[in-house]
Amino acid sequence: MAETPEGVLISDKKAIKGLFHNFRWFDENDTPEERKLIWKLDLLIVPYALLVYWVKYLDAANLNNAYVSRMKEDLNLGGNDLAHLQSALLIGNCIGQVPGAYFFPKVPLHILIPGLDLGWGIFNLLQYRAKVHYTLGSWYKGHELGRRGSCFYIGLAIGILTASLLQAAATKNLDGMNGLEGWRWNFIITSVCTLPLAFVGWFVFPGTPDKPNRLSINKRDIEIAKKRLESSGHRPPADWTWKLVKKVFSTWHIYALVFWDITFWNGSLNTANGGYLLWVKPLKRYSIPEVNNLGATMPAIGIFITLAAWAITLAYIMNSLGLIIIIIWEVTEPGLWFAFNTTYFANAISSVIYGWAQNILRHSPEQRAFTLVMINAICQSTTAWTLIWTFPTVEAPRFTKGYSFVVACAIMLIVMTWVVKYLHDKQERQHKELQESDEERIRVTVDLVEPVTVKVEPTKKI
Repeated sequence: MAETPEGVLISDKKAIKGLFHNFRWFDENDTPEERKLIWKLDLLIVPYALLVYWVKYLDAANLNNAYVSRMKEDLNLGGNDLAHLQSALLIGNCIGQVPGAYFFPKVPLHILIPGLDLGWGIFNLLQYRAKVHYTLGSWYKGHELGRRGSCFYIGLAIGILTASLLQAAATKNLDGMNGLEGWRWNFIITSVCTLPLAFVGWFVFPGTPDKPNRLSINKRDIEIAKKRLESSGHRPPADWTWKLVKKVFSTWHIYALVFWDITFWNGSLNTANGGYLLWVKPLKRYSIPEVNNLGATMPAIGIFITLAAWAITLAYIMNSLGLIIIIIWEVTEPGLWFAFNTTYFANAISSVIYGWAQNILRHSPEQRAFTLVMINAICQSTTAWTLIWTFPTVEAPRFTKGYSFVVACAIMLIVMTWVVKYLHDKQERQHKELQESDEERIRVTVDLVEPVTVKVEPTKKI
């Protein structure tokens, strides 16, 4: 085994380099010009996506926080009213996503996404997750999506965290101001936070290479982006047709990815049902602001997990461990604090799943757009009814049936992950063989039509 002048074994040096590559932001083959473009995209897309996602979950998390902050008493809610309200929000999200399958490839996303953001600020209704995933997949290569997606998903945890802190502050400082309860003020504050981001997005968000925002992306940037994506197997989108719909439903992608994502959504259902707050409040030792402050501990742990790539492999083991402790229930109170706060590991895997799905679908942009929307709409819609069935509010805070269901989904998610890996590996082998076959066919064709040089001898004089 050879050594370098520095005394480091070559094989060891390669191993270290390979390990370091897994945590690098750029590919080692990227040119300086490409890296400059990537930095520009990172600054335009990732912070804006994080902020908008933060506001979305700031709004969405308000429901659970408001419920334990006297909204239940003020509106005379009871029975399973909270579960029904949670499901109504999910249904609105799902319905709002369906038209996206048609509009993504046709409408410039630097107009569509801020427009939907403005709609959310006014109505607190539409979901924009799939639109950002489509944008990320339009600019970045497959291996670059996970790292950017993890930053994007930090907005989810920050949104829920700050919703708890804002609700605590609103209850403490604004309760009764102008005749409004603190929980009502929190809805007003979060809606106001949304509106400026919509206007910023029209100027900052880059759109896609096919329909770019000329205010933030220049012609040279677009040329570089298209070239680097084509080199990794991406191709420009075609028009949306019914032929495309038939194609989508004739491949394994839609069925495997939808079922895979269903297990993810339902395997993390425990983070959205408000069970943690519904357990803390009946302890009757904390004021309403303190209950909301304690509600920030779960998403705070979620932020750390999302940032640490190595921790994602442990996400569902930790989630299942916490859920099993909650199912047992008859444990010490510190044990339940530990269990509730570790179940947020479930959300850490979001960027991996959607980044992987984008990579699987990269060979067909129009199929990618349609499938991503279907994945989000179908999978999220299942939680609208499973939430009512498995987490009826009247069973709070124990939810034995609900947490048992989530554990089963978590185990199924692990199984489906390996199924998807097998199918993806098989697809990539077939795609590589097809490319090599096409290249060989082109080479043979060129050889056959290559002009033949004929040497003509001059005629000798007699």
